[in-house]
Amino acid sequence: MALGTSAEVAALDEAERDVVTTVCARVCGERGAPLTVGAGASGTRAAGAAVAPPARWPQVRAALVTVPPFVRPSAAGMAAHFARVAEASAVPLVVYHVPYRTGRPLDASALRALGELPGVAGVKYATGGIDQDAVALLGEPSADFAFLAGDDVYLSPLLVLGAAGGVLASA
Repeated sequence: MALGTSAEVAALDEAERDVVTTVCARVCGERGAPLTVGAGASGTRAAGAAVAPPARWPQVRAALVTVPPFVRPSAAGMAAHFARVAEASAVPLVVYHVPYRTGRPLDASALRALGELPGVAGVKYATGGIDQDAVALLGEPSADFAFLAGDDVYLSPLLVLGAAGGVLASA
């Protein structure tokens, strides 16, 4: 995972993000590992541009995309955002559900609807706890929509509840 929100990605310019992705892609290529790249951006157009990795990064297999921060779109606006970004993307999306950074929560029904969009492969669930929405999603899992723990401290209990894995800052 490169360019997630736990680092200084918001302070990097485009050239610096390019360097980070290039280095991570090289290391993943050397080790035969897939790479997920954060494509968090200030809006749909910018996120859509960020999810089309150049051919020089074939190791990029997924893009981690947040709700646009500070915009606080409606439920319909969030659905439209992810549908557009997924349509523009050369790789599957992982919805990055991190409401304390974006200002907008996604409930279980919204996440299920996003999971039905073509090109959306899963969710990184980083809400700072295990809430009713997490339990609802894990209680009725979808084979085509991976639930990934996003907070280190909740990885073990979420795995017990059925999460497919995690994307963690400590990793």
